[in-house]
Amino acid sequence: GKSAVSDMLRGLGVPVSDADAIVHAIYAKGGAAVEPLSREFPGVVIDGAVSRPALSKAVLGDAAALKRLEALVHPLVRAARRDFL
Repeated sequence: GKSAVSDMLRGLGVPVSDADAIVHAIYAKGGAAVEPLSREFPGVVIDGAVSRPALSKAVLGDAAALKRLEALVHPLVRAARRDFL
């Protein structure tokens, strides 16, 4: 599907924006999401990076927590996409 098409485009030298890669980057050590997620969800940052398993435990089954997560992460992803363009 999408990954196959992205790979084909990359193979042709076409730059491709990848939302999953953006999220991995903003969750990594020094990433833009680390500090806000650390404040909103204590314990989800381990060794300077967002722990996806810990974050999942913090929001799983909690609709309000998921909304707070989305409110923090989605603007960062949108900003990275704008920067890509």
